[in-house]
Amino acid sequence: PLKDTQAVGFSEKIIRPFGMELWNTEAGAWCLGFHQGPNSSFRSPPGPAIWPHTDGWRFYRGGDYEASRVARNFLHSVGNGFTKYFYYDSRFSPSQSAGSSHCTIFGVGDTIRAKGVAYAVQAYFFDHAKGLGNISPQKKMFAYVFDRGGTPLLGMFMSDHTDMTKRRSLTLDLDRAKWKAYDLKGNELKAPDSTIVFGRQP
Repeated sequence: PLKDTQAVGFSEKIIRPFGMELWNTEAGAWCLGFHQGPNSSFRSPPGPAIWPHTDGWRFYRGGDYEASRVARNFLHSVGNGFTKYFYYDSRFSPSQSAGSSHCTIFGVGDTIRAKGVAYAVQAYFFDHAKGLGNISPQKKMFAYVFDRGGTPLLGMFMSDHTDMTKRRSLTLDLDRAKWKAYDLKGNELKAPDSTIVFGRQP
């Protein structure tokens, strides 16, 4: 899910030449969750951490990294013309593996993990939309355009996913009153001068 090469290959070799529908399978993002307190199924050992970043990684990965991976994989797949998208979730239960990594969107206590929220937001915006491919003007970003019943949509993010502090900007030559921008969780972004600042999160 980190690159577009597989989705592009399917698009060029199957979807376009044969006009066939293509659905994905086995898409899952593995994490330990990120909830704090009793709901986190995590207890820090007593005393100062030897490697503090490793104690924090479960929260960074659960709250941001894997949610971004799900959204990027969704956009790579559907943006390149896949007909349907499935998130592979059914075989794992948090109650059976509360302390181990798994791909379920459910957290302890039937809460929904960040990747589940990101997946639902993608479905809300892109349901029944047709992916028309990557139209990015820059090599360091992806910009997938969609047609949802005559309404144009754009999903974009940086191709470099290693540094969450990196940002790029894109100025849209469109009437600012006629479009809106949203973040990974569906919150509307402010872009008063038609310039959108974005990073590895779509």
